[in-house]
Amino acid sequence: MNQGWETYGKYFYKGIWADKVSVINTIENQQTSWTDDGKYNLSDDMENRVFTVTISNLTQQDAGTYWCYTHGRVLELKTEVNLTVDRDVVM
Repeated sequence: MNQGWETYGKYFYKGIWADKVSVINTIENQQTSWTDDGKYNLSDDMENRVFTVTISNLTQQDAGTYWCYTHGRVLELKTEVNLTVDRDVVM
């Protein structure tokens, strides 16, 4: 991610862009650089300008299109991620 986006909220959506559903996000200007809801974890490494999403206990229902997204005052950055899950993993 380019410099200057560190303090903006980071978002992770599921579904095609037009019908996306919010999965997890950070809050703009948030001092804490991670959020966790039990299934999804989003960590925001502001120093290295990288955010990472971890999905726990993957099932085939988690497969599909996701979007990593952040927006500034004028521009937005979004990256499409296509996740394939071959089989459920029980641990």
